Amino acid sequence: MRRCWLLIPLLLVLSLMQPGGYSFAEGEDGIIAAVPISGDLIPDDAVAGDALTLENDIIKATVDANALALTIENKRTGYVWNHDMGEGKDLNKTWKEFAAAGVSIVAGIKGKNTKQSSFTGKAKLTKSNDSITASIKFKDFGVSMDVEYRLDGDSLRISVPFESIKETKAKPPQLNKLQSITLYPFMGASYGQSDGFILIPDGCGAVIDLSKKTSATQPWSAPVYGDDLGFYGITALHMNYGIRPPEPVAIPVYGIGYGTDALMSHLGSGAERAELMAYSAGIITPYNWACASFVYRDFYYQFTSTAADFGNSVPLFQDKPNQINPELYFTVLDGDDASCSGMAARTKERLLNDGILNPLERRSGEAHITLLMADNEKGLMGRKTVETTTVSQAREITDSVRDMLEGPLRMEVTGYDKKGLTSHPVRLGALQGKTGEWREFISDYAGTDDSLYFLRDYVQVYKHSRGFTGRDTALGISQQFITMNFDKEIPPPWDVSKTEIDYDYYRFLKPEATGKNFDRDIKRLNKLGVTGISFSTMGRILNSTYGKRPNTREEVMREYAALLDEEGDFNYGLHAPGDYLWRCSDVFFDMPLKGTGYLIAGEPTPFLQMILSGCVELYGPDANDQPTYSEYPLKLLEYGMKPSWLLTGVSPSMLKKTYSRWIATSEWRVLKSRIEEQYDFMREGSDATSDKALVDHRKIEDGVYQSIFTGGVVLTVNYNRETRTVDGISVPGEGYTIGREDAE
Repeated sequence: MRRCWLLIPLLLVLSLMQPGGYSFAEGEDGIIAAVPISGDLIPDDAVAGDALTLENDIIKATVDANALALTIENKRTGYVWNHDMGEGKDLNKTWKEFAAAGVSIVAGIKGKNTKQSSFTGKAKLTKSNDSITASIKFKDFGVSMDVEYRLDGDSLRISVPFESIKETKAKPPQLNKLQSITLYPFMGASYGQSDGFILIPDGCGAVIDLSKKTSATQPWSAPVYGDDLGFYGITALHMNYGIRPPEPVAIPVYGIGYGTDALMSHLGSGAERAELMAYSAGIITPYNWACASFVYRDFYYQFTSTAADFGNSVPLFQDKPNQINPELYFTVLDGDDASCSGMAARTKERLLNDGILNPLERRSGEAHITLLMADNEKGLMGRKTVETTTVSQAREITDSVRDMLEGPLRMEVTGYDKKGLTSHPVRLGALQGKTGEWREFISDYAGTDDSLYFLRDYVQVYKHSRGFTGRDTALGISQQFITMNFDKEIPPPWDVSKTEIDYDYYRFLKPEATGKNFDRDIKRLNKLGVTGISFSTMGRILNSTYGKRPNTREEVMREYAALLDEEGDFNYGLHAPGDYLWRCSDVFFDMPLKGTGYLIAGEPTPFLQMILSGCVELYGPDANDQPTYSEYPLKLLEYGMKPSWLLTGVSPSMLKKTYSRWIATSEWRVLKSRIEEQYDFMREGSDATSDKALVDHRKIEDGVYQSIFTGGVVLTVNYNRETRTVDGISVPGEGYTIGREDAE
């Protein structure tokens, strides 16, 4: 289960701010009338108090000194975005202040519990060239800072320079310490059921439909780039088996839209220390809103004994703050762009301009397979290897799959070490099988459109892996090794004594150890003729480290990117990475097809896929690990992705006492006909959309969706068992059709 300790102070404060006894004003149909806060056109003379304005051809932004009230006018449509709720219907005083203020903070104060405060005073505003600076002070907290505003095309950038933050010195150090800053949480908020939506970056992306009353009781919240295990350390051993961790936020973008106007938000600097939140009406308040909170001091447990459990620990916040310079961008969108696809297109444009993405120039692969060569289990003395795929079997499998496809194949091999997957040395060791056979196998793909990747992990290693010491292992802030339980479901029965399965965990390497081992591997891989390396966790897990040579998350991000930039002779593949490594590879495996499944999140949408499509080859999770056989190929076609399979040469029953015991089906002989059937089913749709970018996605009705690709290709999928008719065309049950948009 995810333990989002970073959000505890803010979420707790927000829950305590709940207004007492509010009721919804329901109409005859039982639905609250939509009251968009931001939808009224505000005349120029309505701005009260001292105010300064920034303006270009697209945006007019006005900052009021009183509570830092902000309005953002889209000059193309006249629509004005703001966070002014007037009387703040159904809110108490604290909530009204939180919504109306431009800046809210959470801090410890005067030895009491954590408290939240919203800026309600009058700021000192100054304007210099094309920017506005607001100097504000939270007197009760002894915290002051500057907030800067600057226009950037169709966006307004709001930032808080770290050097501007001042805290009153206090003893002990936990007193009067800033913990988080939230900027304009109610910007674009609305009351009750509204004709609008909130886009959140949960998994592939998800849409909260504001026109429907939610049954959720909790908001959506997630740390950008996933949890920082550097603040949990050994407590991560308490993860519950059978519960998959939430999908990490890969890109810090969210947005809200009403009708033909939308406001998209994205985070710049400081994103690695941010939390995203989204609320719909009925969760604590009757308002719909979304925001980002930047964490300056994180929450953790300091253990007081070697038992390392919560009963022997003290909850603390960091003493020294994270040195971040938060940046929040508001971008105005209108017309057809006031949609999830419009937000994806605008994000893609930004990333292309920044050089993070580039158009894909080679032919995309048709499918991806992972070959598990071996793992190991506990033996009488030490651990013994369980071979699942020989090199000759690997060649037979890949040759058969290549013959089946009408395009390139992307292959990964894992568990190729002498001792198998979970005793993989951190540095490449002796191979399972003869080296000569491996050289032949590798050379088969040299100079072809196919790609062979050796799957490596220089970030997260098994306890039984070789080639690392305690000096290489990352420490958390509590000065204990960062560890984590094996993250796959444990099949019943869970009684270790009966199943002979011992519970174990991963450890994490320091960034310098990651770089050192990678550099040493390069020479060995070069000698073997390997040209492709894929990384299972680099880009997906982002931890800070502590000890004698600590590393912040930002420093780890830079080190990983620099590491991949240095070795230019290899093709890299990444597994569902965060956007900080997107520029380092154009092949992404294991991309999410849905969100985490939070009740509030609503419909999944291919937001990530629309951003990356046409710039990156996208492959889904392994088909043989999916719960629904018929839905998987349809979802891939809908999202413009290609299939993946995990394969072995023998039955996975041989793995029942290994750490790969979670694999239920993988034997090539058993899966061959199913793979052929699945690929034949996808062939027509895949051919029609191959090397085309996904540019739009829409829901037609329950279970029926349309995806629009460049060149006007329209792919309609029907997840229902019965045939559906769309635009006069029959779409078969659990099938799809291909068409084209009208030229006009």
